[in-house]
Formats: sequence, C-alpha cells, structure tokens
Amino acid sequence: MPVNCAGFITARDHFVIALDKATLLARIGDFANLKSTDAAIRAKYFAGYGSAKYPDGDSRGWKVPEARRHVAADWMVDWPRPEVMRHMFSEHALALSTSRSVEIGVFEHVFCSRLPLGHHTVSLKEVNYVFPLYLLSDEDAQHSLALRAEREPNFATAFLKAVSTTLNVAQKGPHGMPDGLTPEAIFHYAYAVLHAPSYRSRYAEFLKSDFPRLPLTGHLDLFRALARLGAELTALHLLESPKLANLITEFIGSRIPDVEKVSWSKNTVWLDKAQTTGFKGVREEVWNFHIGGYQVCEKWLKDRKGRTLSKDDIAHYQKIVVALSETIRLMKEIDEVIAQHGGWPWAFKSVGVRGTESQPFLKAAESAATYVAGEGKEP
Repeated sequence: MPVNCAGFITARDHFVIALDKATLLARIGDFANLKSTDAAIRAKYFAGYGSAKYPDGDSRGWKVPEARRHVAADWMVDWPRPEVMRHMFSEHALALSTSRSVEIGVFEHVFCSRLPLGHHTVSLKEVNYVFPLYLLSDEDAQHSLALRAEREPNFATAFLKAVSTTLNVAQKGPHGMPDGLTPEAIFHYAYAVLHAPSYRSRYAEFLKSDFPRLPLTGHLDLFRALARLGAELTALHLLESPKLANLITEFIGSRIPDVEKVSWSKNTVWLDKAQTTGFKGVREEVWNFHIGGYQVCEKWLKDRKGRTLSKDDIAHYQKIVVALSETIRLMKEIDEVIAQHGGWPWAFKSVGVRGTESQPFLKAAESAATYVAGEGKEP
C-alpha cells in the first residue's frame, strides 16, 4: 500500500480534543471570538501550559493571538498529513493502521477506520501509520465529502501481480486486480492474518523491528475463508456489525452513573469505589484485551473519569464489549482455519511441491522466525 504516512499529529490536546462535538465547537468558537481578550483566553484555556520563555499557551512556533486570527479558516492540528488524510473523505473510505515497530509489549498494533487517524490511535509509544484502501483523484479529494468519487485501490502493481500469481488467478479486474477479487477482499484477508495469534507469536521478534509483512497463500479457499473472517472483524471494529445488537452485559446500579474509579472483579466492570455500579457480564479475557498499547475496556472509561455516562454512552460501551468478545472468538477461528490448511508455513506456500517457497519474504521471515526461536531449521 504505497500511499501511507504516520497519523496526523495534534498538540494542546487538552484544548483541541473533546468527547463530544458540541463541547469542542463551543470551545473553538470562544477561542475565535475576538471580543474576548488574549489574556482572558490564556487564563481560561492555557493556564499552566507553557514555559518560562513564553506566555501561557505559546511556544516557539505557535502564538495565541496569531492562532485566534487564523482558527476560523484553519484547524488546530500541528501536522495534518493531507497527502494521505485527504483520501479518508468519501463514503468508501477505509484504512488500515499499524506500527513500524513494537517497543512495549507484543504486536497487537493493528486496527481499521473510516476516519482520519492520529499518530497514537493504535500505538501507545510507537507511532502508527495509516494505509488508505482507496485513493481519490486530486479533483475529488478537494471536496469536503466525495460521495461519488472516482477511486483506485492503494495497492502496488508488484503486489497485485504477486497475489494473482500465487493464487493462480488472472489479472482481469480493473486496476490490475486479480479476477474475482475485490480490494475489500484483499484488505480483509490481510486484516485476518494480522489478527492470527499464531502469526503474532511466530513472528514476534520480526514484528518488533519493522512493519508487519503479509504472507500470501496459494489456496483460494483459504484466502476466501480468511477474507470472510477479516470482514467480520472489520465490521466489529467499525461498530457496523449486526452482532453488536446482541448485548452480553447488563448495566447495574445508579441511574446517574458517574465514572469515579474503574476496576474489574467478578465479571463486572465497576465505575465507583464501592463497586455498586457497573457493567455485569464482562469476562476477564475481554477486560484484559488490548489493541496496540491500550486496554480497551479500561481506557474508554478512564478517559471519561469525572463524567456522568449518558444512555448512549452506556449502550456504546456495551457494544464495545460485544466487539471485543467476538474479536477473541474470531481470532481463535482464524488460527483454526489456518491449521486446517496445513498450518505454518505450509498454508502460505503455493499449491504444489512442499518445500517450494512462493514469496521471497516468506522465506526470509521463516528463517528469521526459526532461528530466533532457536530451532535452527524449518519445522
């Protein structure tokens, strides 16, 4: 996916990020209202945010008075990355996000989005990169929302040829796509492989130092099975899956739930110190599940500490729990499907004589994996 970059970078997050649109718009409107003095704005929004060199809120390259004059026409993003993020404004927008290395923990650093992504959306310490599935033309990308934009898949020519050759499928589709395959199918196949527990453990050392690499299979039935599972994962992570309607938790306790202290015990996520209010029915493996550097069930609530959860907030959190529970199930199923086709590495070689590698990467990666593991030879 040759068009990619690190996620956009923000600064002064306490000011430019809010949990709801109305709060943010009111704040920005107040900031841009020149009837208020610069001193009043500094005191209200930037007290304590500065250094001895500059007034509160200012830095070497950013000054409150100048920013206030420009904010009506420009957003407060330090590095917006328009060369990539412009492709995320269409009804078909979809992107993969992952990191180039893993500094903390193990590789869990992959997610998807239909919206522009920041540089730490998935990763905690590492920078995550954004890979849009579709590219808009320059003309369409200038519109704020390109609903019927012309688009082409963001796949390198050599990659599409490799997919076609490995699967023994002719390149008859538009933009050189393998016959019978859609860009979404390839995206979903990749998404499934990157969520395979066996892939993550087998290449754990390799994944610490570079982007995750995608092994290709010569089994069309395996490709389609993984693409199907990857499509389910994608729908869950975008909160678009119909399965999210089947709630597995019950909200118990106060009718005015304030997020005070987040904890877990007895299959319940508690919101208060006394453990009287919370979400009952959250299994321990769901509570502990991480995406990148974040423990999802905990972080979502901790970000709302001191707030009262609305009915929509409660419903949203319950959907998150379903999505994580289903993700755990699907990750196990992905490994089972790979095992049914011979497991690693055989499931990801061209159909034919065993021992013949289909991709240079797989050969190199397998060597790295086996020698790192101390095996000294291919299993």
